[in-house]
Amino acid sequence: MRTLLVLSLTLSMLGVESCNSANAISSEGVLIRNSELWWCVLGPSPVELQLTFDGLPKSLPKWDERGLRAAYIATRLPLDSDCSVAYCGVWRYGQTNISLYPVFSVGSNEVQYVTSIADFWWVNNSVIAVVGHIHPSASALELLSADDGRILLSQVGLGFLISPDARHVVHFGEVPHFVSAESKRGSVVVDGKTVFGGELEPIAYEMISNLAASVTFSEVAFLARAREDPQHVEVVIADLSGVKNRFALPTLGEVRSGKVVFSGEGGGLIVVELGAEAWSVGGNLLTPKRLSRPSIERSRQVAPERVHRGLEENAQTSAVALRPKRAEAAE
Repeated sequence: MRTLLVLSLTLSMLGVESCNSANAISSEGVLIRNSELWWCVLGPSPVELQLTFDGLPKSLPKWDERGLRAAYIATRLPLDSDCSVAYCGVWRYGQTNISLYPVFSVGSNEVQYVTSIADFWWVNNSVIAVVGHIHPSASALELLSADDGRILLSQVGLGFLISPDARHVVHFGEVPHFVSAESKRGSVVVDGKTVFGGELEPIAYEMISNLAASVTFSEVAFLARAREDPQHVEVVIADLSGVKNRFALPTLGEVRSGKVVFSGEGGGLIVVELGAEAWSVGGNLLTPKRLSRPSIERSRQVAPERVHRGLEENAQTSAVALRPKRAEAAE
């Protein structure tokens, strides 16, 4: 059950009005001090306003793209009566209410497998992704509505990749942690359906790269290494129907990890990096094509990575999460 904390102070009561200049917007933000959320204006005449009074430990907040709402993770206190791991707090700029939504809740007779929150981010202006730690080989994902706290989707796996409209989720499947390496069968899941690995393959594969999705999320690409032959590495391209294509890379010896990105006009080509070597696959190519170093650099510029900083990187209490400048156009 979610809780609404009603504040007794507003920005206007302090005589502080939101400025429409880019400089003013870039100099206001939120921070965590002594486990509480504060709004602040930086500059010659600094202003601060305490927004929460619950004493819950909190992560540094993150703004949505419009700069209209800030979200943070609050750790549940041991004596709290509910069975959630933590809360996701959402504050709308200029208003008096902060909404606390429980995440990873279980029933009173159910086992709680999530032990802590590993990361969170805004998928779009109304959906927040929260990732919880289960064990080193598995995490849990919940997609949360920032409007009312509804859990829109729950998944278990690793390396979650979410489309901007929050309609598609791609991830690596859960792998048992306390079993022998030979028994670990990696897999890839698209919108809840396993499309590669697991029991679909006659041998066990280990996923050794990131997951890369096309712009429309109609395709996903990744690197898979055969556990029985560590020198056998394949580039796999799949969609919701299953594997569309797969390419075996030239033998390089035992490969531990690699990187995959969609590149080119419309993201039709897939660039694979393994150490100092790189190949392009997909499109009209029937076999992997080795790339030169300049081509590798160009591919990185075309297809930037989707990266979300973890909670550990956002835990500095002295840091200020500045309100995005684009907030001016949204007001």
